[in-house]
Amino acid sequence: MNTAGRNKLRQNATAYLFLSPWLLSFLVFSLFPIIFSLYLSFTETGLLKLESNWVGITNYLDTLSDPVFKKAFWNTLYFVAVTVPITTVLSMVLAIAVNSRIPGKIFFRVSFFMPTVTSVIVVSMMFMLLYAPSGILNSILGTFGIQKVQWLLDIRTAFPSIMAMSIWTAVGFYMLMYVAALQSIPASLYEAAIIDGAGLWSQFMNVTLPHLRHMSILVIVMNTINSLQVFSEVYVMTKGGPLNSTTTMVLYMYNTAFSSLQLGKGSAIAYILMIFIMLISAVQMWLMRINKGVGE
Repeated sequence: MNTAGRNKLRQNATAYLFLSPWLLSFLVFSLFPIIFSLYLSFTETGLLKLESNWVGITNYLDTLSDPVFKKAFWNTLYFVAVTVPITTVLSMVLAIAVNSRIPGKIFFRVSFFMPTVTSVIVVSMMFMLLYAPSGILNSILGTFGIQKVQWLLDIRTAFPSIMAMSIWTAVGFYMLMYVAALQSIPASLYEAAIIDGAGLWSQFMNVTLPHLRHMSILVIVMNTINSLQVFSEVYVMTKGGPLNSTTTMVLYMYNTAFSSLQLGKGSAIAYILMIFIMLISAVQMWLMRINKGVGE
């Protein structure tokens, strides 16, 4: 081997040596669990008794025919259908507001972003106090003569209450993404629109909105993926109740694997959710491609 070859081999060895901690952690804590859970999804395996019996696709069929899974599936879709559009619109409106020339806009940016960096568990516990029968929200309603509402104990209000908290938590993060997109729009476009006599609404529809199209699709994709995996707030606030009205797919998976001690079926639920997320993401990425070039 010539000198150039030995030097290249030495450089590659050095690179892999520095990468080895990450590669090792990836293999042990990411790749192996993924492969092993795929194997478990085709077996009957308990958490206390780790003897595996091969059952093929039985876990998948049992999951798809389970009424609780169907309820969790539609609950999750309901959560996505409500929270994603509202979060997207609110984020865009707030971004436009804090990006304009208003006093204290940095303070407002930080204030809106704070819920995002706060632990979901902490926020959930705060909202549990807010929604309590003797909490602040019912106290405010009481001043107007409105009877107390069992926000987290009533089938009609439990899930919307969690959705409201989730929207409040997420809107600040996506607002900053929109702020970044707004600041990339050339000021000359607005100047040209003003010269042409365009008002604020016309500027928004013809300049701002087209340039936010790509960011909007990215926000929708990210928010949809996150919403399909909603778990922490539901687990802390209602644990899926009342009567499974707030049970989501991830909570159903958790209860199956760690409460019912069915690791095989829990793994099958995880892969069903993964396939569903991939399909939804593929559709949204397809929409992104067909809109490529708009606003550029």
